[in-house]
Order: sequence, then C-alpha cells, then structure tokens
Amino acid sequence: MDRRDACTSNPQHCAKSAAAFGREAWQSVEPRSSRNGGEDRALKVIDVASRIYHIPPTVSWEDATHRVANLEFIITRVTTDAGIVGEGFAYTTGIGGSAILALIDDYCRTMLVGQDPRQIERLWSFLYGQLHRSGTGGINTLALGAIDIALWDIAAKWYDVPLFRLLGARRDSIPTYGSGIDLYLDSDALLNQVEGFLAQGHKAVKIKIGRDNAEEDLNRITSVKKLIGPTRRLFVDANQRWNVADCMNRLQKIAAFNLGWIEEPLHAEDIRGHADLRRFRCPLRSERAYIRGISLPNICRPTPSTSSKQTCAASEVSASG
Repeated sequence: MDRRDACTSNPQHCAKSAAAFGREAWQSVEPRSSRNGGEDRALKVIDVASRIYHIPPTVSWEDATHRVANLEFIITRVTTDAGIVGEGFAYTTGIGGSAILALIDDYCRTMLVGQDPRQIERLWSFLYGQLHRSGTGGINTLALGAIDIALWDIAAKWYDVPLFRLLGARRDSIPTYGSGIDLYLDSDALLNQVEGFLAQGHKAVKIKIGRDNAEEDLNRITSVKKLIGPTRRLFVDANQRWNVADCMNRLQKIAAFNLGWIEEPLHAEDIRGHADLRRFRCPLRSERAYIRGISLPNICRPTPSTSSKQTCAASEVSASG
C-alpha cells in the first residue's frame, strides 16, 4: 500500500471547542536533553512524507450547500536527525486532497529538509511567503497547516511538555459547544441529538439551518431554544446558503432569539454583503476566508497553530484598542 492508497474508518462527530492561545514564549522551556544532563544540540529535518486517507462518513453528511461522500485526511510526518517525528494533518470534504499531498511532499519537503524544526515561526513565515506566490488560501494554507502542526508536535516532544503548554495555556478547562451535521434530521431526531450534546456536558449547541422553506428553519430554532433553555447558548450555521436579500429577510425573523452567532450566512467572499448585514445586532461568523465579529480559528483550515497564535494576539489588540 503506498501513500495514496485509501482506507476506511468510522469517524465520530466531535464537539468543537475554542480556546485562546497565550502569548508566553515556549522557547523559555528547558530542553529535554538539558534536563537529562546532556548538552543541547542542533536539530535538523531529514525527511517529510505524507499519506492520504479517504474516509466515508458513517451517517449522511449534507448541509445547505453540498453533500460529502468522502473525507480526505492528509497525514504528514516530519522526521528529524534525532529520531523525533512530528505528525500533522489537514483535511478536506472530498476535494483537493491529492493536491495538498503533492504540495507538501514535492515542494515543501525540499524547503524543510536541513532546517531546524524548532524555529517554527520563522519556517511558517518562510513557507507562507513561498506558497503565497501561487495564491492565498485554499490548498496552500491546508498544506502549511499540516506542516505547522507537525513542527509543533516535534517541539512538544523535544521539550517534553504537552503542546498546549507550549502554546501558552492560561487555564485548565475551556467552554465547548456540541455540533453535528443535522440539516437532514426531522424535529424529533434533531432534539435527540441536542439532548445528547447536553448530556455530554456542553453548555451550548450549534445546529444547521438553510432549508428552502424559511419557516422550517424558524421551527428548528424555536424547538431547540425551548429544549436548551435560557441559560445555554445557541449558534446556527447556514453554510453560505443565502444571498443578501434572502438573508436579511431571515435574520429579521430570528433576531428575537438572541443567537450566539450566525455562521456563514453568505458566500465567504461576499465582503459587501457581510458589511450590509452588520446592521443586525447578531454576531456574524464567516468561515475559511473572513471572520466578522467572532474570532474562531481552525488549526488546519485555514489557520494552523502558529497563525492561530497571531490571530489571538490581534484579537487582544483589537479588544484593548
């Protein structure tokens, strides 16, 4: 079986969590070799290799704009001359996986071999600058995300501390919300799913909206809000389903529910449309390309760990200024 062979598995729907990364410098952590009495030594990348896995969802995966037949996971291993191997990953919903793999193995590999993998931010900036020449976003940032995660994995192993400590953790727990692919579910099945999220301890939930009939979306929101009660937050995701006029009409109908945010109401690149929607007081979140009002980075789509730290720093500056 070569790196491009597919395999199958049983992916589970996981609850998403969002955490703010601290600004503490991980370089102040004492290297493992020094703690063990040895001298600190140079560390070099000697190989970068990836594999792609095609995994079919075990349940229907369909939202307001597309249906997913297979998930693609690109697993990247960065090997060092000290025997430490860092693993990172990127994923797609069925498009572009082989291109990401080729970009990492055929191009990024030559840029990384011989480099010190502990110089993460320098390598991130260097790779970003090189990949930027073929465009921003898309497979470039997905490839960079897989590499970035692998480099952080190496650093955590080298310094022998959990990765979240290197990223500057400031707390031992974070709030989470439960989320699933549920647009196709009828009302009873949707409520059963939400009850499962609450039983797991989540204090908030997110559901899909964007059905052709606006009243169906309204009924879904109404029933879930009634179930979770006034102390838990509800987020909704339209997956870029609407145009501006349709969106404004629907936002007027759901404004009274005091939703935590409305995710992807418009196409991500409709900048003017998102600006028009700012008249509504509900926070908007636009995924993948732009974020409006809510900072919620994804470590591999499109923001890996390094740029997530940069995002958090920018958010703190924005909040204080």
